[in-house]
Amino acid sequence: MARNYAALPWEYKREMSALNDAEFGRLCRALLEYSESGTPIALCGNERFFAERVMMQEDRFKESYTTKAEKNRENGVKGGRPKKTEKNPKKPNLTQKTETETKTDTISPNGENKSPLSSPQGERFDRFWALYPNKTGKKKARESWEKLKPSEELTEIILDAVSKQKLWPKWQKDGGQYIPNPATWLNQGRWEDEPPEGGEDPFAKFT
Repeated sequence: MARNYAALPWEYKREMSALNDAEFGRLCRALLEYSESGTPIALCGNERFFAERVMMQEDRFKESYTTKAEKNRENGVKGGRPKKTEKNPKKPNLTQKTETETKTDTISPNGENKSPLSSPQGERFDRFWALYPNKTGKKKARESWEKLKPSEELTEIILDAVSKQKLWPKWQKDGGQYIPNPATWLNQGRWEDEPPEGGEDPFAKFT
């Protein structure tokens, strides 16, 4: 059965709290279109900063659903789930993978390279990279992330900071040329930055 829904995890409510109802609504509508037809999300408002994030998440959900559906189909052809044996053969070392498996793990559904970091750090970095608007120096950013090794709690704090800072006037000025490189931003702990002094907090009305 074809999947007839899009990925809309609860974490979006926090990450995208700076968007108003109209912006969030346009993003959700574009996500539904992307999920159904594969049409890339192209928006003009503040919601455009989250487009790559939601497309990457949708791709992950779709890949997981497809894998599970295919496994269920194969089991159905064989007459149901395979029976458990009393004695299992010696299990291979989980850290040992074939060359094919390793290559598969680092390629996303749309052909882009995934983070080679071990789970869950690789998944956390992918979430950060999808959200951060300056796509410069991914290798250096990954190295900085690996050095930082943020917990899930710190990852949420980092993503929340990026969601807010990407709407700051300085980050949006002159096409975003003043947005720090992601590696620099991570190395300097810039998620702790405060809104510009003397300037209006662009998210104050949403808190």
